[in-house]
Amino acid sequence: MIHDLPFVGIDVCKTRFDVFVHPAGTRFSCPASQDGIGALVQRLAGLGRCAVAVEASGGYERKLIAPLHAAGMTVYVVAPARVRQLAGALGQLAKTDAIDAAMIARYLAVAQENLTPWRPDAARQRLSAVLAHRRRLVAERSGLASLLDTEDEPLVRSLVQERLDAIARDIEQLDRAVRALLVEHTHLRQRYDRLR
Repeated sequence: MIHDLPFVGIDVCKTRFDVFVHPAGTRFSCPASQDGIGALVQRLAGLGRCAVAVEASGGYERKLIAPLHAAGMTVYVVAPARVRQLAGALGQLAKTDAIDAAMIARYLAVAQENLTPWRPDAARQRLSAVLAHRRRLVAERSGLASLLDTEDEPLVRSLVQERLDAIARDIEQLDRAVRALLVEHTHLRQRYDRLR
């Protein structure tokens, strides 16, 4: 039964993973490298079956969740805002990587029955990557449009306008890719419609 499993929270950053095992209270960290991931998976496999949660952290979590899942662990990718809400409710106002890992584990222990485990889904990963890049381009477009409003130098204005035109073409291409993915994969279409 999953309630008997250890709940593992992993705070993911670019260079390191901070880990907390609930309820044992075990803490450790390892480098966010291929060797570090291998050692982490091996160490967690030593716990037997366990449930593991990582926060969605801008993509850094992706290199970790597939090996954990492949090793037979139930993996969840959780929303950082939900974890912070639990921390606030518990009066945990300090925020460090080690504290975040503990809060992620505690959140998983409390909420796992209402969470959907992560499963490999190539189409969803493609959609996520396309939408993430689209968001970056929209942010860049916004910044450049503001610059265009205030810049008087003709050369700079010309270069900015060229970049804005290129961004518009790229966003159009990404929108076509999104539409194609949604037509091809109905499960993505349903999720996309719910999110909108």
